[in-house]
Amino acid sequence: NPFFKSKYVPLESVVEAITEVAPKHGLSFIQFPVNEDNKVGVKTLLMHSSGEYIETEPIFAQPVKNDPQAVGSVITYLKRYSLSAVFGITSDEDDDGNIANTATRTKSEAN
Repeated sequence: NPFFKSKYVPLESVVEAITEVAPKHGLSFIQFPVNEDNKVGVKTLLMHSSGEYIETEPIFAQPVKNDPQAVGSVITYLKRYSLSAVFGITSDEDDDGNIANTATRTKSEAN
């Protein structure tokens, strides 16, 4: 993403990588949005051809605005992260938690 000077793999690339390999091992997945307390969430279901499956707990985020575009953006974001986690895909640059730590520190310093 050159606008934010960050790197990431888009959802369609994550899905493409999985669908090229997973079926050879009897694996497939579905994802679906959920809603709870004005937050948008995504559940991911990883299935095996044997009938066994793993269903993730939903991960949630709150859209910045309450409109279809913001909700859709959050769903896409959560699908990418949930799917990457289920399949063990590393698709973002690892900053060792520095960005999250800086944001937390900045917020607590302001208080």
